Amino acid sequence: MVTVSLYSIADARILNIYPSNNFGTQPEVDAGYYVAGAELARSFIKFDLSSIPAGSTISAATLSLTIYLFGVQADTHYIYRVTGSWTETGVSWGNQPGYTTTNGASLYVNSSGTKSWNVLGIVRDWIENGYTNYGFLWRVAHEGWTSETVCRAYSREYSSTAIRLDVTYTPPAGRNFQAVWIG
Repeated sequence: MVTVSLYSIADARILNIYPSNNFGTQPEVDAGYYVAGAELARSFIKFDLSSIPAGSTISAATLSLTIYLFGVQADTHYIYRVTGSWTETGVSWGNQPGYTTTNGASLYVNSSGTKSWNVLGIVRDWIENGYTNYGFLWRVAHEGWTSETVCRAYSREYSSTAIRLDVTYTPPAGRNFQAVWIG
């Protein structure tokens, strides 16, 4: 078995009160309701999985975010598989792609700190089941609440606390990996 730690190649938050604005270059991603701005946030996160050989069997996959701002109200936070294309500098609330709740991951968040979701089902969908990797959606369960549920995490612009995906896999049979020194 092999374990790889991957860091997001694209991430962007979107806000319902700014349906045409893009926030992909900002240093944070959010999910939840922010009372002061009366805004609801979601975030899109994408990883390059090309280092995992086709035909591999995925045995573990964990998505980790470092939450540094926690709202007043705890809530369940979901990670879902995105089903359409988006770009870090183009996605907005008004043009956000769809997502599926199938194999989604949930975690009850009631404090700041590093939080991890078991996203095994989603990563298996991409690697083993042939679904296109459009990335993850991060959102809260109760988007209709008006209490402070927002959580803010560091985006890929913060290398020391960037969004991380740890994947453990078994390469396909007959594939030998060997380091070779030439020169």
